[in-house]
Amino acid sequence: MFDYGKFFDEHPNGVLATFDEGKIKTRIFQYLFTDNNRIYFFTNENKPVYKQLVKKSEVSFCSHHEGYSPVTSVRGKAIFIDDLNLKKEYLDKNPNIKAI
Repeated sequence: MFDYGKFFDEHPNGVLATFDEGKIKTRIFQYLFTDNNRIYFFTNENKPVYKQLVKKSEVSFCSHHEGYSPVTSVRGKAIFIDDLNLKKEYLDKNPNIKAI
């Protein structure tokens, strides 16, 4: 079985796709980690991506090796998690995210 967590750990920068007013909207995004077959991303409620996901939770993320092959893509529904311990742990490991 393909290890998505390992792949995205090695290639965390990719493209996140959401819906905005009925049209697909893409942006560069960074994968955080995988746990129990869930893939985690970070945003805040002031960002357009957050508002788009509240309206329609369907999302897709893809990334690739340095040679652009293979491209690995996942899709699913966004679930918002308000776990302060999880947020603190991630922010402590990635202090540059605090500016988001």
